[in-house]
Amino acid sequence: LNLPSDSGNAWYYEMMRSILIANANPNTRINKINPNTPAYRAVDKSGLVKLAGHDDSSTPNAGDVRLGHTTEFCFDSKGIFEITSLAQIKGAGETKEVFSEAVSRSVVKVFDVYHHTTQEQFEQPFRAVQKTSVSSRENVTSWPDPIDALQPEFYTGSRQDGRVEISGKIDAEISGSNPSTRDTRWSNNATLRLAHTFRFRDEASTRQLRNLLRGSSNPEAKIRELGKVLDADYAQKGSTYKKRYSSYTWGAQDSALEEEVISEILIDEVAQNSDIVPDGLNSSMFRTSALGGRFLRLPAMIFRQSPADQGAVNRNYNNDIGNLPYYNGAISFWIKLEFNGDDPTFSGLMGATQVQTAVGQNPSDSEGSQFWVWKNTEGQLRVTRIYYHQAFAKGYTGQAIPLISNEDEQSSNEEGAETDEQKYWARTDTVVNVENWRAHEWHHIAISYDDQSATNRIRVFVDHENVDAVNHNIGEGMFCALNEEEPKDQIMIGGFYRDQALANEGLFKFGTNFTRQGTPTAPSIKRVLANATIDEFRIYLGQYTQDDSRKGGYYTERPAKYSNVFMVPFPEGIQKRRLRNMTWSMYPPKMYSGTSVQWDDATMTVVNVDGQSTDRELRDPGGRAGGAGDGGRNNSQLAGKYLFATGSQDYGSDFNLGFLGYEVQMRAGTASGGPLSSRAMVSPALDDLTLTVYLPSARYLISEVVE
Repeated sequence: LNLPSDSGNAWYYEMMRSILIANANPNTRINKINPNTPAYRAVDKSGLVKLAGHDDSSTPNAGDVRLGHTTEFCFDSKGIFEITSLAQIKGAGETKEVFSEAVSRSVVKVFDVYHHTTQEQFEQPFRAVQKTSVSSRENVTSWPDPIDALQPEFYTGSRQDGRVEISGKIDAEISGSNPSTRDTRWSNNATLRLAHTFRFRDEASTRQLRNLLRGSSNPEAKIRELGKVLDADYAQKGSTYKKRYSSYTWGAQDSALEEEVISEILIDEVAQNSDIVPDGLNSSMFRTSALGGRFLRLPAMIFRQSPADQGAVNRNYNNDIGNLPYYNGAISFWIKLEFNGDDPTFSGLMGATQVQTAVGQNPSDSEGSQFWVWKNTEGQLRVTRIYYHQAFAKGYTGQAIPLISNEDEQSSNEEGAETDEQKYWARTDTVVNVENWRAHEWHHIAISYDDQSATNRIRVFVDHENVDAVNHNIGEGMFCALNEEEPKDQIMIGGFYRDQALANEGLFKFGTNFTRQGTPTAPSIKRVLANATIDEFRIYLGQYTQDDSRKGGYYTERPAKYSNVFMVPFPEGIQKRRLRNMTWSMYPPKMYSGTSVQWDDATMTVVNVDGQSTDRELRDPGGRAGGAGDGGRNNSQLAGKYLFATGSQDYGSDFNLGFLGYEVQMRAGTASGGPLSSRAMVSPALDDLTLTVYLPSARYLISEVVE
């Protein structure tokens, strides 16, 4: 665009550039689900709006927001041309007098245009040109709907938006494995306690959902079965511990108290605000408000039988109980923030409460542990572990039971509470600087904890490297007074909820101190979203060494292959049609963490040109390779060649169709420098393919004599 560049106004120029691109792009909601860097734009089409009243010079109405984009840009003819002809009869001689004339206008269609640009088109099944959609697609994922989490036979993908990217490393490995043996991936790891991919539905659920969707009855059963993909992929303690907490699991609302009703995570189509997206679990202020924020809740030490059940295990001081080890364990996950690390945005990534004894009147009551992971507004990843032996009763009004003040203060056992001697410290905090993280880029986090250690209770690994995280310890041999009403046993992923009694004290001195209707309320209700996508969540027994990422990048290092076919209809009696051109749009991976990435250009090949099964490589996405012809916009391996009418396994040999197959091979971009150097960290995004095919003869759409 030849815009001037300077650091002070760079954001403005990027916004203007993105507005033009968004207006030209048929995709409407790219930014809605935390896209990866190559696909992200500062503005997408859904953000192009105008206020009513602007066009007629009246005062704009801020309450009436309307679409403000135009039709998409067109960089090539769509095959339709207008021809104006002038015919004259002139006399002989030097004057050449015009005796009669006529003007005619014709609108003529010369070629057809075929697009693959929506997810439904990218996901279409096929069997043709010696390829199939099952065998000829490897290590790729389509966007924006979470197809694997749905039921592919009934959910065919978005009809508005679409793109194809490379799969995550672990997703690619699981997709390529036999579904019936996938559990061995988890059970072979002796220390793994919980695994969640946020993507794959087990075979039994897939079959049951298919059967339910075939009928029109029992919509409640469909919703329940659809939601089972939110349950963990693996829990070492058994299938009960895989179940999420929700109204659909319990068969009742989470609580009779309005403030504690936490919405069910959604996994239906992205157009309806799905929280499961193709690359993980996303919770965001862009799609849900903090007052009604949705996040995932799983059992910590015991499966609670009802919303009112606090989940107390009654002083079971074993380490290996439930999903989350009580004294010595580790968690790991991949994270993609929606904001830069140094943006003043709070991100609640994970929280957990483990209840030994429920809230009560006696000093021996109200015992347990809490574990919190979040990014604060100062560009720091913060981790806190708390051993508590006091908490507030439900419905705190003026006095706590038992009387406590602040989580920053600790108490001894002089008050009669029997403290756990295996808990060395009452509270430990540590912070790690992540202000250099960029939005829409993946990073790996692992955290190990050892409550019996006097020195290194918490260790943090960022991008597979152990960072120098100084532990700030409070209260040797003591416990904390917990600033929470009736804590309950649970693991929260993608956000967290905390019903604090004292609004501005303790661990979280901010938050949403309102009911879901926006009415101020006495307890401080903290509903905090991740504002990020979280993927590949794991919990381990004992200290952390490495998870199944095996210190690699987020994306698979394997070559990715995407294949599809253009299905071209043939008029009756026509056996071949002349190919004009094929173009495609791909967003390449360019940057990671502020530096250029290493990336090999993708290759595009076509098959069945001139009836030959040999792959032909097209060398330019814009169709210019090959020299002269069509204004220099052709690929010589295709332009001017023929597509013959053939059958396929699905349509039979007598059906008048031609199939042009294509295949894109691509790799992820690798980071340059830093702890993730040479790891696959950025995926290209295949956005659109366009094929143009000449008609057997020009078709006159309009023909008229102009007066």
